[in-house]
Amino acid sequence: MLRAPFTSRLQYIHTLDEALNSLNVLLGGLKKT
Repeated sequence: MLRAPFTSRLQYIHTLDEALNSLNVLLGGLKKT
């Protein structure tokens, strides 16, 4: 019962992390130019 919300929360955090990484890469590319 507890596993589903925990997994979805992990997935949400992982997605957020991926988005932040993409944002950092974009910002890094903008700063270089």
